[in-house]
Formats: sequence, C-alpha cells, structure tokens
Amino acid sequence: MTDLVQRVSRWPSVDASVYVIVVDFGGNERYTKVISDLGRADWLAPFDKLAEAKTDLSVRTKRPSRELVNERPDLLEVGDPLWFGSVVDADRNVVVGVSGGPEQIDELIAELVLGLLLGPAATDRRNQVFSRGPGRFFVE
Repeated sequence: MTDLVQRVSRWPSVDASVYVIVVDFGGNERYTKVISDLGRADWLAPFDKLAEAKTDLSVRTKRPSRELVNERPDLLEVGDPLWFGSVVDADRNVVVGVSGGPEQIDELIAELVLGLLLGPAATDRRNQVFSRGPGRFFVE
C-alpha cells in the first residue's frame, strides 16, 4: 500500500510530499500511517491533524466528509475540517481519513485503503454464498 500511495503522490496533478492515513475501527482501535520523506517541520500543512479531523468527522456523523463539506455544512462543528477526504463503511463501522494532497486524491486513497481492508471479508462471504470452486464459474 505504501508503494502505491507514494506513486500516486508523484503524479503531476497531485505532487504531494506527505500522506497521512488514519483508519478507525469503530472507536475501539485506530491506526495511523505517515508516508513521507520529509520531517513534520517541513510539511506544508498539519496533515496528521487534518487526517484525524476528517476521520473524527466521519466517525461522529457516519457520513463521508465529501457529503458533509459539500452538501451538509449544517452538520459541521467548530474544529471540523474544511476539506474532504474520508470514507465510511457503516455496516462494518470502519472509517478511513486521508490528508496530504488534493482532496479528491485524498478521498481516492481512502477508498482504496477501505477496499483493501474489507476486500478479503467480502470475497470470503461471496465465496460462501456462491460455493465457488474448481469448475464452477456461474450461479446455477
């Protein structure tokens, strides 16, 4: 995942020297990953605090930050971020917030991380439902 985020951060339309990813597992556990070659003193903004705030906003509201910033500013409170970049899987109570680049790319990376986290569980369930195996490719 780190390698992929580093590659995205070097796209000409992104050009981000720092990415901070925060994953909240239902308030019980939180994981933070900083991807940067720069020391925090050289960051252009407090990306760690922004990623935490995006995550906290979505944990509190159970909504992605894009929806809140663009469509429901009435739900924003003092201290909430002005930029989006968090996604929510309400069924599994997982929120991913990202900061470091353009907010659309932050959101893209958050979706990617969420998909990577939840992909194996979804595949296991799908396999159970359809009982896939050798020689079985279609629902009968």
